[in-house]
Amino acid sequence: MKLSEKITYERKRLGLTQDALAQKMGVSNQAVSKWESDLSCPDIMLLPLLADVFGITVDELFGREAKANEVIKEVEVPSEIYKETSEENKVYIKDLPWEDDNTLHLVLYKGHQLIKDEKAANKIEFEYYGQALNVVSEVNVKCQNVSGNIAAKGSVTCDMVGGSIAAGTSVTCDNVQGSVAAGTNVTCDNIYGLVTAGTSINCDTIQGNVEAGGDIICGDIESHDKGVSAGGNINSSGISGYATAGGDINCGDVGGTASAGGSIECGDVNGCASAGDYIECGEISGSVNAGGYIECGDIAGNAASGDYIECGDVGGSVQAEGYVECGDVGDCLTAGSYVECSDVDGDVQAGSYVECGDVDGNVTANGYVECGDVGGSVYKK
Repeated sequence: MKLSEKITYERKRLGLTQDALAQKMGVSNQAVSKWESDLSCPDIMLLPLLADVFGITVDELFGREAKANEVIKEVEVPSEIYKETSEENKVYIKDLPWEDDNTLHLVLYKGHQLIKDEKAANKIEFEYYGQALNVVSEVNVKCQNVSGNIAAKGSVTCDMVGGSIAAGTSVTCDNVQGSVAAGTNVTCDNIYGLVTAGTSINCDTIQGNVEAGGDIICGDIESHDKGVSAGGNINSSGISGYATAGGDINCGDVGGTASAGGSIECGDVNGCASAGDYIECGEISGSVNAGGYIECGDIAGNAASGDYIECGDVGGSVQAEGYVECGDVGDCLTAGSYVECSDVDGDVQAGSYVECGDVDGNVTANGYVECGDVGGSVYKK
C-alpha cells in the first residue's frame, strides 16, 4: 500500500474528515488532499505526529507491518558496525519519540538531550553498508540497498530503494520504487513515483508527477494525467502530462498544456501553449499565445504572437504584431505586417500587402491585395 493510500485508509478508519486531520496536523486541508492524491508527501518532520494521530508506528505508516518477534539483527549490519552483546550488556532506553519497531533509527545526543537541530544534523553523516529494511535518521544517510523507506533530516545517498525517500536536503540514488521528496536537489536514475525538490531535479526516467523549485533535466517523464512543474527550466525527452516552467521548456512531445515564462521548443503539444518568449513546436491541439514569434505546425485553436507567425492551418483566429504565413484560418486574421495564407473564414487586416485564397469577410491592407473570392469588401489604404 502506498503512503497516499495508507493516509486515506487510516483517516477513514478513525472517521476523520480531511479538514479534521489537517487541524490535528497543523496544516491546511489542501495539504492533506495532496497527500491522499499522491501529489505531494508529508514533510519528514510531520511523520511521527501523523503516525501518532493514527495510533500506528512510522514503519506501519509506510506500509510495513511491525512484528512483535522481530529484532534489529534481521537487518544485516556488518560486525565492524554492530557486535552482538549479551542480554545483560544491552541498554534499552524508554520514552523515545518512536515505537520499538524494526526500523533503524539514527539519532544524535548531547549528553542525555536528543538533538533535533537540522544544522547540527547536517554536519554528521551515517554511512551504512549492507541491506536495511527502513531507515529514519536525524543526520545525513549514506547507504547501499534499502528494501523499505528512508526518512532523513539531512541528505540521502544510496543505491536501490524499494520504498520512498524523504530528505531535508539532497537525494542522490540509483533506482527508487516509490516517491522522492527533497529539500534541495534530486539526482537519480529511475524513480517510479512522484518527485518533489526544493531546487533542481536531474534524472533518467520518472513515472509520476514532478515539481521542482529550480530546473528539471530528465529523460521521459510518465506523469499520466498530471504533469511537470519547474520554477526554472524544463529539459526532457518527452512529457506525458502538462509542462509548466518559470523559464524555458525544451522537450519532445507534451501530453498536455505547455506554459513557460521563457521560450518553448518541443514536439507536438496535446493542449494549449503559452510562452513569454518565442514558441517552436510541432502541431498544437489547443490555442497558442507567445510574447515572441511562433513557428509550428497546425494549430487547432487561436494563435496570438508579439512577433511573426509561421504555421500550418489554424482552427481559430490569428493575431500577430508582425507578418503571418499560414494555411487555412478558421476565423479572422490580423497582422501588423504582410499576410500570406490560404482561405480565411473571417476578415483579414494587414499592415502591409495580402496574398491569400478565398476570404469570407472583408480585406483591409496597407498595400496590394491578391486574393481569390472575397465575400465582403476590399479596402486599400
